[in-house]
Amino acid sequence: MSKKALFGLVMVLFAVTSSVVIATRPGRYRVRRSADAQVSAEAVFALASNPAAWAQWSPWVPGTVKMTLVGVRPPARVTMRLELADPVPSVAIATIEIQPAPNHTAVTWTVEGTLGFAGKARSLVTGMDAALGPKLERGLGNLGRLPELTRRWGQLAQASVAR
Repeated sequence: MSKKALFGLVMVLFAVTSSVVIATRPGRYRVRRSADAQVSAEAVFALASNPAAWAQWSPWVPGTVKMTLVGVRPPARVTMRLELADPVPSVAIATIEIQPAPNHTAVTWTVEGTLGFAGKARSLVTGMDAALGPKLERGLGNLGRLPELTRRWGQLAQASVAR
């Protein structure tokens, strides 16, 4: 067998093996992060459930992720659809759960989605937890570091409930 033919055979075997490995990787992912916010649950809910306020705390640069509000359960849960472009194209459901606790509010952000073939291939290098986890932590931190803004949004939320 010539060197060219042997090289070609090795490349074909590599491509087939890689394709099998990628195709058999899990197609679903789930990333979850939690943090404590030093503001009321109502204020966190008001920020998380209002698309106009998302730019104030969201970790994503506008244009890299499309966020769409799909459901709310005041004052405990906000559900949104995320259309991610980075690290791989993916559509996910994100849930922000808000739990009042003594002296703080516990906030948990969960993102669940599916990956296509390219996403599975990319996940060999960087898993979705490593790619999305720091962004969720930054978003939760932003919610917790915006006490004045969250108080303002909380007052607006309470005023709208009182009507």
